[in-house]
Amino acid sequence: MPNKKEVKFETRDGLTLRGLLTLLDTPNAPLVIFASPFGVTRGHLMDHQTNLFNENGFATLTYDARTFGKSDGLPRHNINFDKQSEDIFDAVTYGTSLTPHVDPERIAIIGGGHGGGASIRATALDPRVKALILQVPGISGAIDAQFYPPGLLDRSRAALARPKNSESEQEYIQLFPETIEEATAATQKALLGGPTLFNFHSYIRGNCDAKEFNWQNRVTLESAFYNFANEFQAYLPRVSPRPLLYVAPSGELPAEPHEEAYMKVNEPKEFHKIEPFDFGGYMNGTAKVSQKDVEVKFLQKHLL
Repeated sequence: MPNKKEVKFETRDGLTLRGLLTLLDTPNAPLVIFASPFGVTRGHLMDHQTNLFNENGFATLTYDARTFGKSDGLPRHNINFDKQSEDIFDAVTYGTSLTPHVDPERIAIIGGGHGGGASIRATALDPRVKALILQVPGISGAIDAQFYPPGLLDRSRAALARPKNSESEQEYIQLFPETIEEATAATQKALLGGPTLFNFHSYIRGNCDAKEFNWQNRVTLESAFYNFANEFQAYLPRVSPRPLLYVAPSGELPAEPHEEAYMKVNEPKEFHKIEPFDFGGYMNGTAKVSQKDVEVKFLQKHLL
């Protein structure tokens, strides 16, 4: 019977990150660490994925990124992917301390959305990670910025230069569209706008108690610049020789940028496109071929 417990671990710069660890009855189990998408908590998505992996022989660790959910960090809801990549390194360090429950030589990362982007960088720089699964990853800040609301990138640059003495002086921006009218407007107001991201926001709201995780649909203005600054796909060639499974979208979220990024990766690698794509299928495996089955079989092949 899997044993779930709330845990915490420290980052290299002294923050406490909090999450959910699931251990198995058998010793020396492989461990899968989950990194959440842009601006959401573990309770929105990643906690809901762990059971299937536990049932198939994997211990799991989900945690809230710094400044989100139950983890520490100020200002709240501030996204800095360089720091998040370092935090994944610290999560791996925590995972290696879990012997004899966990085999420190069999640690994998599953990264969703921009958590997948941060996971690319973390895996490229950390040989302790033995396998990587990317779930519709954010791979390019430059691509993302093409869809920002007008003037947002310049505003976020300017915000970085202004001194702030307290949390109350932070400027925040909306993360996802709140209504379909906002999502389909000619001018977007949310950082991550459009109908597809509205559907994503609608989906995750049903998964999580926002009060429990102290979550709001917003991020700091500076987060727009920190996202723009990253080109996670540049690290993809450095993932090899660790095996990579790249799970890509289709339809409204075009697969072409992901297919081009995948071509930069050396073997061993696998590519799976979710068809038809919807966020229920993305997380729960309701597409024609469940990507959850693909993910489990991939990790069983390389870690069991």
